[in-house]
Amino acid sequence: MANGSTRAPAQVPPGVQCFYGDEARRRRAIEERVVAVFEGWDYEEIIPPLFDYADVFGGELQARTYSFVGRDGSLLALRPDFTSLLAKIAAGRLAQRPAPLRLYYSGEVLRYEPPRAGRQNELYQMGLELLGGQRVAADAEVLAIAAECLEAAGVDAGQMPGGGARPSGAPSGPPPGLPSDLPSDLPSDLPSDLPSDGTRPSGAPSGFPGGGFTQSAEVTAALEACGLSMPSGPGGAGPGGDPAASPSAG
Repeated sequence: MANGSTRAPAQVPPGVQCFYGDEARRRRAIEERVVAVFEGWDYEEIIPPLFDYADVFGGELQARTYSFVGRDGSLLALRPDFTSLLAKIAAGRLAQRPAPLRLYYSGEVLRYEPPRAGRQNELYQMGLELLGGQRVAADAEVLAIAAECLEAAGVDAGQMPGGGARPSGAPSGPPPGLPSDLPSDLPSDLPSDLPSDGTRPSGAPSGFPGGGFTQSAEVTAALEACGLSMPSGPGGAGPGGDPAASPSAG
């Protein structure tokens, strides 16, 4: 008997995950492939704290956080996503770094999800944030990185066509979340197209120039229009434990 209910001694709480053996090796292999893509575009790893003050996680996430009172009486919360933490760090510790900032992260987040099949409270996420610079260029860069991550992870090409091609049945026109009428005064160094074979433009080892603080909802809509499975959580955070589907801009 524990907390008023009976359970087996080895039983774990609902909504948490455990990976062992082949499962753990497969996850690690995907992580390594995705990290190689991130770092190939000159993104730097950032490892934010596992918990922070609860008021850092506002909005719709606030009611879904696992919060607790610290020894000093402060109200703290386990991180329910990464974007809020990265925004705080970028505005503080990294404030003097020149823009654009290219950061990637990986790790567990915890947030309450109503009990139903396939939903987890403990989620593993990998993603990236592109902060500062030109917005349209940032959207283009993030979409290109997402496609490269999926290819590196061995995702079926039918889910994400290479070279920017649309999947069969996808709507025509620009994806929602990207401007329908792109401005004519884009920076002269913004690539006008992507190679048809999906490779990066010559001379662009660090990704597209520019960068931008891009709203994750817009990037999510754009990726979904291209047939991608994009994280549903705020800030481009990944869904139930698929580290290959999480590149985002925040």
